[in-house]
Amino acid sequence: MSLGVSWASLLILILAVLMAVNHQRKNQDGILVFKDGLKTGFVVVVLANLLFYLFFYIIIKSDPELVTILKQQGIEFYKKVLPEDQWKDIEKSYEDFNFLLSDALKYFAKSLIGGFFIALFAAMIYKRESTRLI
Repeated sequence: MSLGVSWASLLILILAVLMAVNHQRKNQDGILVFKDGLKTGFVVVVLANLLFYLFFYIIIKSDPELVTILKQQGIEFYKKVLPEDQWKDIEKSYEDFNFLLSDALKYFAKSLIGGFFIALFAAMIYKRESTRLI
């Protein structure tokens, strides 16, 4: 539940996508069509995030106190980055937060949007239509 762990997991995801797309290009004799790289990268994103949010949901549901900790950390984070006049709105928004399955699915869907751009970036880096040097 640490912000540092969240950033580290994002870094691991980026590296996994880059490695998967690079591996695909190597297995295809150095040739990688953009759409194939994008597809490979996005499959990695979907699987990684599916596993992450499934695990996170199970962990949260195994100990209800973790929801309280999430609320407190969320409020503390927003108090650091938002003006004081917006704190009450943030605290109010966290009152009914219980991290239901619908919440996990919502966060999963949002993660796919960002993950798509990671896969897009990897596909752009590793795309090569031919092995011929110019």
